[in-house]
Amino acid sequence: MLAGITVAQFLVLAALIVVVATIALTWLVVSVRDRNSERADDAPWSPGQRLFDDESLSPHVVHRMIEAMPNALIVCSSQGLVSYLSPGAAQLGLVDRDRLAAPELMDLLAQVDSDGVLRERELTTGAGEQATHTRVRIGAIDDDAYAVFLDDVSEQRRFEEVRRDFVTNVSHELKTPSGAIALLAETISDAVDDPDAVRYFAGRITKESERLNQLVRHLIDLQRVQDMSAMQATQRVDALAAVREAIELNATSAQERQIDVRLTVDGQMHQMPQMHPSASSDSRFEVLADRESLTTAVRNLVENAIRYSPQHGSVVVVLERAGDTAPIDAASTHAVPTHAVRIRVVDQGIGIPKDAQARVFERFYRVDAARSRATGGSGLGLSIAKHGIEEHGGSLSMWSHEGFGSTFTIELPAAPENTEA
Repeated sequence: MLAGITVAQFLVLAALIVVVATIALTWLVVSVRDRNSERADDAPWSPGQRLFDDESLSPHVVHRMIEAMPNALIVCSSQGLVSYLSPGAAQLGLVDRDRLAAPELMDLLAQVDSDGVLRERELTTGAGEQATHTRVRIGAIDDDAYAVFLDDVSEQRRFEEVRRDFVTNVSHELKTPSGAIALLAETISDAVDDPDAVRYFAGRITKESERLNQLVRHLIDLQRVQDMSAMQATQRVDALAAVREAIELNATSAQERQIDVRLTVDGQMHQMPQMHPSASSDSRFEVLADRESLTTAVRNLVENAIRYSPQHGSVVVVLERAGDTAPIDAASTHAVPTHAVRIRVVDQGIGIPKDAQARVFERFYRVDAARSRATGGSGLGLSIAKHGIEEHGGSLSMWSHEGFGSTFTIELPAAPENTEA
């Protein structure tokens, strides 16, 4: 087939083949380069890329990026000489006169400097409630330059401590009545032939069961007031109706201890037979709140007043409207808000010692643990009341004098006037 082709024709054909091959190869190289370029554009930054080589990132932008980081940052030398300190790091008190001040931090830095291995540790400075817990991460970033990343985890540690204490206290409080019930039940089985003993121990079992039931109810109430979604379902609530219901819920325990519970509304006394939750409402005492949370708070205050009042004593619940010209309540430690609804629970009980008053709203705190066991107190009632009231923008304050009784005062902003026809 090639026999009839001259030398000139053969050279022309070879040249055409070379040109076509060159064009094809060039097209192939360009296509591969374009595809690689597209992949590079779509790919995320890899750890080895030099982000800060981008000319658009000025030193000012870099500083703003560091300030926006969730962790505080210190850049220092191996000797602890600080060359950069972010605002968040300055607040942690770990640097003094441009040098790392914490010995533990210097020890960790020395270890990283010796072997170049990145290290992480949690440091604790201070003690007690003033203690600061900081998670530290140190790594080398250049010759004799180290990045110290700091994360303040103090709130997290305090929460974990509160949670541990809470679980411990709940376990103890649940164990006490349940253990007593088991022991009393065993005693009854041994005294089956003694009706008087059976009646006595059955009464004790009933009392311990009530104590257990109250603790469970308080735990449920505490969980509810801590649930923000429950607080969001607020509505116009008549505080007078809530107070009446709270008193009614304590009527049985008041009768058992022969405590006279009285309600005063704007200086006028309301007798017990008139106090029924279904009584007509009064728009003067409307607040924006969750009805159940408000009733629970007042119920706990009245329950507490009854528990610590002497037999045949009295508890007075005062409901009033406070405004600009209203006098400051002697039982309150702060100014009365304009157009507020005030609820006071006044008892003539044993009072609270001055050195214990700052802790009465703590969970499970009881001034007299022995008396609380005798009366069935859980140590949660006041904590629940305070949390629930404050979630509604109100306040719960206390006045007490040992031997003369106590006054607990709730103040809630009054609901705006209803302009609907």
